[in-house]
Amino acid sequence: MNNKKNYFFTLFSGFGVQIAATIIVLFLIPLSLNYWGPERYGALAILTSLMVYLGVSNLGVTSAASVLIAKNNNVKCKLDILKRAFFLLIFSAIGFSFVFFLINCFFKNWVYLFGKIPPAITEELSLALLMLFITFLINMPFAIMQAVFQGYQKLYLERFFALLDTMFLFIALILTIFFKQNLVFFVLIRGLFLILNNFFRFLFFYITLYKKDLSSEYHEIYNYLDVKYRTIFITGIRFLSVGIAALIVWNTDNLVISHFLGLEYVTPYSITFKAFGFAFTFISAINISIFPLMAKAMGSHDWDWINATYKKLIVTISVMGGAAWLGTVLFLRELLHLWVGTSGDAGLVVIVALGGYTYLLGLINLNNGLINTFNFLKNTIWISWLEAIINISVSIYLLQFLGLGGVALGTFCGGILGAIFLYPFILMKKSQYKIKYDFMFIIKHIGFIILPLLIVSVLNTVFVSNLVFKILIGIIILSVYGLASWQLASKEVKEFWLMILFKFLKKVPKPLGLKSL
Repeated sequence: MNNKKNYFFTLFSGFGVQIAATIIVLFLIPLSLNYWGPERYGALAILTSLMVYLGVSNLGVTSAASVLIAKNNNVKCKLDILKRAFFLLIFSAIGFSFVFFLINCFFKNWVYLFGKIPPAITEELSLALLMLFITFLINMPFAIMQAVFQGYQKLYLERFFALLDTMFLFIALILTIFFKQNLVFFVLIRGLFLILNNFFRFLFFYITLYKKDLSSEYHEIYNYLDVKYRTIFITGIRFLSVGIAALIVWNTDNLVISHFLGLEYVTPYSITFKAFGFAFTFISAINISIFPLMAKAMGSHDWDWINATYKKLIVTISVMGGAAWLGTVLFLRELLHLWVGTSGDAGLVVIVALGGYTYLLGLINLNNGLINTFNFLKNTIWISWLEAIINISVSIYLLQFLGLGGVALGTFCGGILGAIFLYPFILMKKSQYKIKYDFMFIIKHIGFIILPLLIVSVLNTVFVSNLVFKILIGIIILSVYGLASWQLASKEVKEFWLMILFKFLKKVPKPLGLKSL
């Protein structure tokens, strides 16, 4: 399969999986909110954030294994990396189990570290946290399977198992509701399903890849590079440092809100954040699909193709992110009301700020993803921490004046420097300027967004109460925005998207009377 076909296969399979996962979540969230109520749903959001924080306990080994497996062509080397990473995770799980035991012995009321917890759910949340720790530590060594398909450049397979995980999450909720159980039961079932899904990953890997490798190239020693435990560990620590900073950016908002405002305020913010997560995952599917091809092109020193593709992606991600930003500001509040009622309405300021962050995140994901793919990671650690510091500092300060809006603005402000300037600069510099970034396009494009953004914000709050009229205005504004973005794009980018459109139209089934045309 050539680069172009492989890319589009990975891309469209990613979109397909994401659409399926989104449909499940669209049912999952209102069902959860209706069953748990605002406070317990907020507690569940805190538990989810904590589970992500616990991911640091693997010391970045999973990410390191994925990258090192992808960079080595020798089959034996790949399998050796996998085995060594697995043993490192076992030792890590044992070590953190001991740390957790000590904390639990000497600090009984640690649940209050997670904010203003209502007395009625304190005991339930404490037991749920305990169950979360136990199931996570059991599952930790087997989480290496999540890196396998990424390392083998089988992204569509990992996406399938990610979809399966979402389905298991839905089943866990259904079982909890059916048996009328609490958070403890839900966390237990959820943890068991995570272990089961990783077992399925292992089984599929063993049958389809491992046995095949053993029967063909396992005993060959050409191009073999003995990757030591030390190499995996050091690479993992680099990923860990970036990962901790990313955790602060992505998962601290709920904790800040819980501490300063209360658990019930976590619910609307968390739901709004999830809504933007849908938009981002579709945008990121474009980026993720191209990374293995970029790695392959770098291996053959095809910088012309890399640079040309990068230019197209920058424009595509920017335009899609801008359209998502404008569209969500105009319509998201109505959609949230239809979806979960007023419980999911965090306010216009939150929507505008998180919409802007989604726009920035598309650029961050592309540039930082390429930096990781090309192994320039050690040069970006300080950027991740700078974003984290700005995020949490501005969030806590503005929260005093703007409430939830202040937290969202802190997240937006944290991403500006990295998205527009720092990550692209590192990418250009480390590629010895073989990759060229068009700063002026991004600046001009953001300028084109500002005016329509102000218009839709005013429309959403003052003038427009009629949904039909708002839709018409939205179509006009988005059309003007699209035309302006098209004029800004280079000739190569225009030709690329005309080709995509032409190929799509060729595959669209025609009505019976038009088939002969």
